[in-house]
Amino acid sequence: VLHATAFKAISPSFIRSSRSPSLLMAFDWKVTKKSSEEKMVKSVESLQSQLNTLRTSGANPNVLDRIIVDCFDSTAPLNQVARVSAAGSQQLLVEPFDKALIKEIEK
Repeated sequence: VLHATAFKAISPSFIRSSRSPSLLMAFDWKVTKKSSEEKMVKSVESLQSQLNTLRTSGANPNVLDRIIVDCFDSTAPLNQVARVSAAGSQQLLVEPFDKALIKEIEK
């Protein structure tokens, strides 16, 4: 898919000599390359985030990154309202910053 940002205007002399008004734009590889690189970086970051939540042989605190907790009339990810750590190879330890959130975290 090519975006309009991948094209740039052609010089006025070419415009005057051109018979076809549809040829007023030229392809710009630099813009396309930069746009593609930005999209690839975002894709790799997304993949890394998803791979961090996979279960492995031991306890991994990143498994709980996608858990959302209702707190203080809004929602927040679990790792922002509690400390999540691995306590041994088979156990995760969740310590809320505010003890009033224990009931919400248990849900």
